[in-house]
Amino acid sequence: MLTIIFSLMLLGGMGFLLFRQIKTIRLQQADAKRLFQQRLLAPDWQIYAEHLQRDVPEAMQMLYAEFALLLSEVEIPLESGMTITEFFPLDAQALIDQKPFQPENMPFDCLPFATLDGRELFLRPGSEAGNGVYLFDGNDIEVVFTDIADLLNALRRHSEANTSLKSPN
Repeated sequence: MLTIIFSLMLLGGMGFLLFRQIKTIRLQQADAKRLFQQRLLAPDWQIYAEHLQRDVPEAMQMLYAEFALLLSEVEIPLESGMTITEFFPLDAQALIDQKPFQPENMPFDCLPFATLDGRELFLRPGSEAGNGVYLFDGNDIEVVFTDIADLLNALRRHSEANTSLKSPN
């Protein structure tokens, strides 16, 4: 009988520890999400301009001022049939985080600002690069939008036509 009581006490204690671990993990995840959102909503335009080796396009700055789009928890389908699934912060930490993932056959460093159908979107660096939006499919660099303003307009059209964009709690 004593063994049964001891076993129940031990299981109860383990259950409590497991509950505390789950709670701690959830708090850590919430903190990480909050930090990510803070970084997303506060781009470091000076760092990004240095990366681009030119001024940051006005349309990119306008895109990052559209908080509901940046924080939406839904996929954003575009008229092209492609889907934006996530936006990324543009800051010094993003440059550090991205460095290990630069493809070896990419002729320049890219700093992605979003994902489109699971592939990363970026503006090409360089003073003569223009404001096109590109993605790298592993072999080739593809132009997705000839100008970042075109992407911003497509996102705004979707936002106006679709009330499913919601900001997270």
